Amino acid sequence: MDKNQIYMDLRNAALQIKPEEVGVYLENDYQVYAVLVDFKGLKHEASLFCAYDGTVSLYYGNGGASLGLGRVESIKKAAMTLLISSGQTIPNLPTFEDELSYDKEHIHLIATKVHKVGVNVTGNPKVIQFLDFLVQNVITEIRKNDE
Repeated sequence: MDKNQIYMDLRNAALQIKPEEVGVYLENDYQVYAVLVDFKGLKHEASLFCAYDGTVSLYYGNGGASLGLGRVESIKKAAMTLLISSGQTIPNLPTFEDELSYDKEHIHLIATKVHKVGVNVTGNPKVIQFLDFLVQNVITEIRKNDE
């Protein structure tokens, strides 16, 4: 199997995850039970996946993956903060119409529907800056534990 296809399969499976698969009963339409963040680097793509059951994984465009990152308490805590706090941003998110206006990073908030948010745009609204801050906290914890 093509290495990029492995990456795409992992990524697509993350986007299709159902709340019952991660042990969640949705209380409202804004309850985020999983997040997928796509990064487009110079050499390849990567995606960060966090789910309400404590799953934290990185998928790499070269077919590799770092699984089970949520077993580290500080990473799990940062991921849970992302999941719990991101739902409050949904009512205030800008509509995502022009994919070309966004560069490098997309955050997919998975609730009753998938809310796709572009990051790294000029004049990012505060709500997107807040989401990016939450994502960066998870990345920081992963890096700390990778040293």
